[in-house]
Amino acid sequence: MLNMKSVWFGLIWSALMALCTGVSLWQSGWHLDGAFLQAWLPCAIGALLAGTWTRHFITGRFGRLIPTQRFAAIFIILAASTIVATIVIFSIQHRSMLLNVDAGSSVIKYLVATFFDIGAVVYLFLALGLRLYLPWGVVALVVTAALLSRGYPVKAR
Repeated sequence: MLNMKSVWFGLIWSALMALCTGVSLWQSGWHLDGAFLQAWLPCAIGALLAGTWTRHFITGRFGRLIPTQRFAAIFIILAASTIVATIVIFSIQHRSMLLNVDAGSSVIKYLVATFFDIGAVVYLFLALGLRLYLPWGVVALVVTAALLSRGYPVKAR
């Protein structure tokens, strides 16, 4: 069961990643319209899911590690979960846009199309969407991992 600290951390992480994504889009010349929201909202929702899950996952699991090991573990888990959760949200959004295209096809064709659509979304996000988190998302990630790694007492081995 999720505790409130995990939910609050998820909300704060989502706000940080939404801010980083919004700044990146704004610096790229995007205007505040529907296309901006379609690119910005999945990043914010993905960060919310990733932040909540990561905080819940790391609570009490890294007490025996030294602070540098905790930092590395939290850094990798938070980065990977944010990227994966955002890819999942983008793939759901992309698949829902193509749902009417595959409306009359068979189940096999639909599953094959879904498989290739998800692969395309993963590639597109890694090639084009990951830059939305750069450079400010990396700064937020380092600061957040440093703060979370300091928050656990070192237990005797």
